[in-house]
Amino acid sequence: MKRISIITLFVLMLCLFSSHSYASLISQNDPVYGYDSITFDTDTGLQWLDITKSVDRSYSDVSSQFAAGGDFSGFRYSTNAELQQLIGHYGIVLPDTNFALGSSFVLLVGQTDTIHEYPSALGLTVNSQMGFFHVLEVTINNNSNKTYVLSDSGVFGYDYHTPTVGNWLVRSTTTVPEPMTMLLLCLGLVGVAGLRRKFSN
Repeated sequence: MKRISIITLFVLMLCLFSSHSYASLISQNDPVYGYDSITFDTDTGLQWLDITKSVDRSYSDVSSQFAAGGDFSGFRYSTNAELQQLIGHYGIVLPDTNFALGSSFVLLVGQTDTIHEYPSALGLTVNSQMGFFHVLEVTINNNSNKTYVLSDSGVFGYDYHTPTVGNWLVRSTTTVPEPMTMLLLCLGLVGVAGLRRKFSN
């Protein structure tokens, strides 16, 4: 009986800790696009292609490459809502004043430009809308604060392209269970097996 109580307490503690876990973004390698070319969002199961892989390519060009054998086979354009969700999963609340956090996000997803000496990730989202992630310097009451904002700058032409703007591309994956989830599942199975053995004796 004491043994079952200890196992139950252990499982409850694991549940408590796992309930406070947050989505994480993991940098991954890809055999087609190279080292650290994918950002995997463990919460949504979406893989984001490094935005630098599609710079200077228009919406018409990129969207024609989604089919098998294309340059972006298996991908699709993200929506602005998905982009905002990705930014939120990195721990960013827009607008924010944590320059280091904003800069590290840009480095994760791909820096396409430097605006006023600060890194930016600029790209097109679905329907050729612009999803600009800027790190800007804002002066308030003579105090200089670094901040970052996501702006939707309207619809650009389907053939618009420039070397400093890429495309926000995502693809769905089969979500791999988190280690904590797998551990809880295994402990549950062990507990059921133990109870079955006890009652069969």
